[in-house]
Parts: sequence; structure tokens; C-alpha cells
Amino acid sequence: MPYVFFGLVALIVLLLLARGFVSASPAVLADVIRRGFGVILGLIAVVFLVTGRWVFALPVGALAFSLLTGRSLPGFPGFPGFGGGWGPKSPGQTSTVRTVFVEMNLDHDTGLMNGRVLAGSFEGQLLSDLTEHELLKLLEECAADAQSAALLEAYLDKQHPEWRGTGEGERESRSNERAAPAGGPMSVDEAYAVLGLRPGASDDQIRSAHKALMKRFHPDQGGSDYLASKVNEAKDILLKQ
Repeated sequence: MPYVFFGLVALIVLLLLARGFVSASPAVLADVIRRGFGVILGLIAVVFLVTGRWVFALPVGALAFSLLTGRSLPGFPGFPGFGGGWGPKSPGQTSTVRTVFVEMNLDHDTGLMNGRVLAGSFEGQLLSDLTEHELLKLLEECAADAQSAALLEAYLDKQHPEWRGTGEGERESRSNERAAPAGGPMSVDEAYAVLGLRPGASDDQIRSAHKALMKRFHPDQGGSDYLASKVNEAKDILLKQ
């Protein structure tokens, strides 16, 4: 009798998957499959538990928990490989924020920031190739766009933390103390770029990327108010889809 019940559950899950297969993105489909297997394993664990077979109930239940929540129980391995928001981070991920003057990239693996100048006297050059004096000159040119100024200040804070203490740095910092304007709503493509995700990422992946980036950008961690606001905005936009 239990086998008939589990067969019906599996059939329903497969029918639901088939129904959404055509329109679902690979990431969303993988998330549905993961949760479907989690439900099935959870039911199997309950049967093992009721029949007194604890030896099988505990590991099967732990795998079900891992699939449904994305976390592992202490002493039990997780269940990676289904596109959820846990496990090792994919290598080579980068976040990108683009403004009028600067396109900034953050490497998720190393935490290093770099960017390319999009306008002004240093157009086309990498920020890493500019001296501190040249970066401050670029910051002066960015005064016309508060978002570019805020982004460049975040880079200076990370690469040249002493820049605000110089006479030239204090002058440019005071000239850009106003808050960066919103600059219009962020597009969905921009939100994916900010979080370093591909289109179709699951909610778990969005929350995981947001959490990891906020550890670097949160002002309490020595990060940037502007970049933290962009990361929060990107998460909100993608989760509302």
C-alpha cells in the first residue's frame, strides 16, 4: 500500500514538472525538481520512522531537509547539485555596477574591485592603471554625476583608504557629500549584473548572492552605503518578479 501512495505522489510531481517545463527557466526547473525530491524523501523518511526503521529514517530525513531548505543537518552531508542557493560558490562570479563615468566590477572569489572609465579625460583606461592623483582628478570630473562619484569613492576607500586624509581628497570628498540620486529604476538586467547572477536565478540564489555581497559592502563592515543600496535594490527587484 505505501508503494502505491508514493507512486501517486511521484506521478503528481512529474505531471507538475511536465506542465511547467516549457516555460520554466533551467534554474527555476532545477529548484522545482530539488523540492519535489525533497518532498518524496520526506514522506519516505516518515514511513521509515513510523515502522521503526530509524537506521534508514535519519539519513533519508537529513537528505530531505537538505533539499527543502538548502542547509545540512549537523553530522549529515548536504545534497548539492540541484541549483539551490547553498554549497560552494561558482568560481569566476563578478558583480557589475555601471554609471555615466565608471563601470565597476567586483570579483566574488577574491573580493577585488576594478573598473573601466567610460567618460572624461581617462576614458577607456582601467582604474587600477590610474594613480591616486589621477583617480582624484577623475572624481572631480564625476561631480556632474553623483552616482559615478559615489562609486569611485567606494573604489578609493578600498584601494587607497588614506585618500580622504589628503588635502586634495578632503576637497573632493566635501564636494561630493550629497547622497547619490536614484537615477531612475534599476532594470532587471542591471539587477542580475549587480548580484553577479544569470537570468532565471532562483530565489535561493538571489538571497544567497545578496547575503554574500552585503558582507563586503555593508557600511558596518567598512563598505559603501552606495554599493550596499544597489545590492539591496537588485535583490528587491529580482524577488518581485
